[in-house]
Amino acid sequence: MTKKRENSPSMGKVKFHWLVDGRETKGWIHTHGMEDLGLPELEIRDCPAFLGEAAMRILRAVCDYMVGSGVAVQAGETMEISDITQFRFAKPTPLTQEQDHYNVARLQIVEMEPRCDECNLLSAEKN
Repeated sequence: MTKKRENSPSMGKVKFHWLVDGRETKGWIHTHGMEDLGLPELEIRDCPAFLGEAAMRILRAVCDYMVGSGVAVQAGETMEISDITQFRFAKPTPLTQEQDHYNVARLQIVEMEPRCDECNLLSAEKN
């Protein structure tokens, strides 16, 4: 059961679209409506179906931040929405079959390599 966010600045203004190729178990989740607010649209790619709702909550959190503050995130910036949920924004390569979605500013939410809590090194630096 999905719980609605009571004080969501983007609720009713931003919609989420989930596309899954019939042959795949991963999908593309993206927003519609941020451009109308003067902000970049967002996307998460290759999201496993069982994580779709969690991915939408991440997108909603970023949309709420931008709509509520009026601050547009930029490619290369990072964001933390909890102690264990950090990510960065990247300029996406347009999906071939969805070119029309890239006529507007769009950012992809991508994984950040986590740092060790004890030594603050990236996992690649530890090896």
